[in-house]
Amino acid sequence: MIDDMVITGAACFDATGSTPAALKGYLKQQYGLDGRRLSRLSMLALAGGLLPVVRPATANTALYLASAYSSPSVLADMLQQVFVHQAAKPFDFLANLHNAPVFHLAAALGCHGASVFQVVGADSESWLQPLLLACLDLAAGSCDNALVGWVHEAQAARPGAEGSVWLCLQRPVATTEGARLHWQPAGQEPAAVVAVADSAFAAAAHWLQTWPQPADCMLPAPHGLSLRIGGSQWPWQRAGLGG
Repeated sequence: MIDDMVITGAACFDATGSTPAALKGYLKQQYGLDGRRLSRLSMLALAGGLLPVVRPATANTALYLASAYSSPSVLADMLQQVFVHQAAKPFDFLANLHNAPVFHLAAALGCHGASVFQVVGADSESWLQPLLLACLDLAAGSCDNALVGWVHEAQAARPGAEGSVWLCLQRPVATTEGARLHWQPAGQEPAAVVAVADSAFAAAAHWLQTWPQPADCMLPAPHGLSLRIGGSQWPWQRAGLGG
């Protein structure tokens, strides 16, 4: 059995259609961060993960971030440099590392727990993996809080919704308020009909924003499990940039 965990806050940052300059300006104005050396994927993660409602209470917080791939814009620029100039810029290699967004967010939050990046798809059996891992680590006492996020940077050839969505979790105590995540073997209750999404970010954002509708409370999860949310509503914050 996996222990229930409490959602203490949730946040979504929508940057669909925004320019790089607008996103950099947002980070500078809101958080005093310089985005000149950051990939768009890192900036999207920071813009959502630093929203006040999901800021963890302690530095012993583990970070879990999921996406389908690292920054496609940085990869495209790097390949262009290689093809044209036979050499890539050093910062492009650093910005294109899969765990770069998690590193930058941990530095901005001052967290010293584990930082994990997972490649996931848009089906719930895939994109729920970082949430399951966070619950297992919390249950084992590896951290006091867990910040779990899904980020998506749209490809130039396939424009679509982009941004990041985040959950802050902690172990339940007598005074803890918030909805509880309950993992159980699949098949004990009818699974929800999950809306089709083109990214884990879009799927997670839809799931969080439509709760507590009964049809959206039960999700097929990895490893033969299902995920149900019970209890009270959680603090929710939404922010974004106009396209």
